[in-house]
Amino acid sequence: MSRTASNEGVAIRVVGAVKSYGRKQVLRSVSLSISHGESLAIIGPNGAGKTTLVEIMMGLQHADEGSILVLGNDMDEHPERVQKRLGVQLQDAALLPRASVREYLRLFAALYDRDLDIPTFARTIDMADRLDKRVGHLSGGERQRLTLGMALIGDPQIVFLDEPTTGLDPIARRKLWAIIGWLREQGRTIVLVTHYMEEVEKLCDRVAVVVDGSIIALGTPSEVVKAVPRPSGFVGDDNLDSVYELLVSSTGIAA
Repeated sequence: MSRTASNEGVAIRVVGAVKSYGRKQVLRSVSLSISHGESLAIIGPNGAGKTTLVEIMMGLQHADEGSILVLGNDMDEHPERVQKRLGVQLQDAALLPRASVREYLRLFAALYDRDLDIPTFARTIDMADRLDKRVGHLSGGERQRLTLGMALIGDPQIVFLDEPTTGLDPIARRKLWAIIGWLREQGRTIVLVTHYMEEVEKLCDRVAVVVDGSIIALGTPSEVVKAVPRPSGFVGDDNLDSVYELLVSSTGIAA
């Protein structure tokens, strides 16, 4: 059974979020609830408003209208109460090439005042044998596992992942999937922004499809697949990839 959000046990609740940049409205009264321990994917074409929605949940931006509660705290009034309970992995983190994996993990552990056994922690992100390797010599997959480790080192309750496997080869992608699967087993709340439908189906309880600043579909991957009407003469497969293309094309926006 999927772990969908109800009135109790909600980790994140967004109600009527509106956001504009100048005359361009990027979020149009978005409402969304995410349960404790739920893994939610947010998908949509470039410029749909995904990043803005996630940044509002993280407290990096403020909505023009609406309310955002994270772990019971109003993010407009008290973002500092939850920020150390959030782990964030950004798609393009700027890292110093001469610093080592060990140095970065030690630095982030110190930020959270955690006395960690770094080699033991490094095993959870499959980096124990790369602790003294410099960032500039890491592969794409190793770099992503390091930034994921930096997001997890504060023992967060909620983890935000922004396209963590973009540009990775299949082996590196599956290694990262294994770590995300381990997080799910631990009961962490995960918000995953991705363009890979296979990733959504393997790792997420629900998926929110964001197009032109609105959520146009929300449910388990199978629920979304079943709910979208097929046009006459439809020849695609009955999977999330095909249904996503239908949803986006029906809005007249390129995926």
